[in-house]
Amino acid sequence: MWSKEVLVFPKPARLGVANILLTHSSPSSIAEVLGLGIKFYSVFSDGTLLISSSYRSPLGPGSNGQIIKNPHCQTVEDAWLAHKQKAAELGAQGLTVRNLSSFADYVEIEKMKLGMVAEA
Repeated sequence: MWSKEVLVFPKPARLGVANILLTHSSPSSIAEVLGLGIKFYSVFSDGTLLISSSYRSPLGPGSNGQIIKNPHCQTVEDAWLAHKQKAAELGAQGLTVRNLSSFADYVEIEKMKLGMVAEA
């Protein structure tokens, strides 16, 4: 069933951005659908953030070693496979993937990403 959604932005706001967020249970991940492609995020028990994407991003992990960014992939399928493989590697090292299933989890991920810097 299709329903029409309407967004209203009171003055002075004139611009709004909406992205589709998807979740997956194994490994627990949030996927952010953007115009350039898809980014996959998983968070581990020690606070490590794993990021995989289907496009090249100018942002890379900063000095904070808690963010692991997989090399970008050409397709969504390859990015998802790389994400699952890296999550399995981290799991073999004793890290546990945290359950991600809410918008609040996505907001936490965005806060973690604030430490990322532009790659030279």
